Amino acid sequence: KDRYIVFGKIRPLSCDAAEQRIDVAKMGMDGLESVSKMVSIPGRGEMWYYAQNDPLWGRMRYESANSNKARPFGQGGCAPTAVAMALANLATDRQLEGLLSFTRKENGFTFCPCSVNQFFCNGRHLQYKVETAQEMRRYLPVAVASFASGNNLWNQKSRGRGLGTGPNFIRKIAEICDLDFQTAGSLTDALDTLAAGGVAVVTTTDRGSPFTGAGHYLVLAHADEEYLYFLDTFLKGDYSQTDRRGVLTVLEPGVLRVGRADFKKLFVYNYYLFKRR
Repeated sequence: KDRYIVFGKIRPLSCDAAEQRIDVAKMGMDGLESVSKMVSIPGRGEMWYYAQNDPLWGRMRYESANSNKARPFGQGGCAPTAVAMALANLATDRQLEGLLSFTRKENGFTFCPCSVNQFFCNGRHLQYKVETAQEMRRYLPVAVASFASGNNLWNQKSRGRGLGTGPNFIRKIAEICDLDFQTAGSLTDALDTLAAGGVAVVTTTDRGSPFTGAGHYLVLAHADEEYLYFLDTFLKGDYSQTDRRGVLTVLEPGVLRVGRADFKKLFVYNYYLFKRR
């Protein structure tokens, strides 16, 4: 008997029912639980919060094309997650949707449970294509990670072979979303941005950080006369292993308070400042 081998490519499955298109891949992903939520910042109010180690995307591979590594987003996605929080708290839906026009891949931002981009799917999943503002807000850290890994018009890869993510993508993504952006090296500049309703993405040095004990991106969300308030991109309830000096207070999961007198103990060294125009 003759035998035939048929090769096929998985494409998004959909069906039309009652004049409503149903995307099977999206149904599956949208039905999963996420720790992303609105959190309360004393003195500022409600803000969007994302965690890089959210079960929804924490195990996705976060690499640029042709990488021979398989580092998970939950361990190395602090930069895209911090930038996503800045965008989510300042940009309008239309501004976020503007990112969809600046992808290198014609199909935009697509991902699956394997990977933040389309490069490393194991072939067993359908690709989720981000198309609406609502989807952008739910999966914004993944979309930003895709952008940072090379899915942008400039083919700029900020996710390299070294640890973490380089900052080169941040200015471009802020400009696409029509936000005022600048880099700074002092807390004073960051406080001025916060006073104007903006958000500061900050980085810590490779050693001594009470947040992770290593280099880290997180969000400085607010400041008053006594405290600084941070949104930590790595969600955890216990900082005892890294906060050796006891400077961090957890107000709720993901939201931290630090006395201004203890600021130098945070080892913050760079600031990426976002404001509405």
